[in-house]
Amino acid sequence: AKLAEVKTRHAEKYVSPRLLHGLLPQSLLERFEFWQAFVGDSIRGYPREKDSSEMLYINLEDKNELFATKHSGTCAQVTRITTNTAINKPKSKDGIKDDTKPQAEKTSMILLNPLYAPKGSSLYALMMVLSRIENLGHILIWSKSSDAHKSYTIDLVEIPRLSLSFAAGDDPNSPSDALLYSQDHANLYVANVISDQ
Repeated sequence: AKLAEVKTRHAEKYVSPRLLHGLLPQSLLERFEFWQAFVGDSIRGYPREKDSSEMLYINLEDKNELFATKHSGTCAQVTRITTNTAINKPKSKDGIKDDTKPQAEKTSMILLNPLYAPKGSSLYALMMVLSRIENLGHILIWSKSSDAHKSYTIDLVEIPRLSLSFAAGDDPNSPSDALLYSQDHANLYVANVISDQ
């Protein structure tokens, strides 16, 4: 009986992308296959590319009142776990190479939904800038914040169809502010203000 219980606990059923339209950005539906656990409502996203180190975990929550619609419904919290394995390991003190396996480092980020961002928020301002160049369904905005419902930071922005990504960094002119620097083009960042120079 215990073996059957373990198998059931880990069994998953395939979730067609058409069932997740409107709940997840189109970009994620194209890059991942989704499977739902038979026990509980959790959904996992497995990358379609074999060499990818990313995994998605989606928790569905029933709410009496959704922030966006003011009606009851289901919302999803999408968490991306990325596993990075160290390639270059330091040599030991005596100059002999260390043969231990590299340690895997996991980073976790929560997907932010810009569609219902409050006016005046940094997420809303970013949405207004990025929606000029790409459909919101193909813009992924990630936060390292553990609880994005209360407060969040914008740490990473990906625009996969344009092969662009931006990471948060310090603004040299204003240390208290952050800029989104391009990870593809050195010294370029997202600006919403047109310079006179």
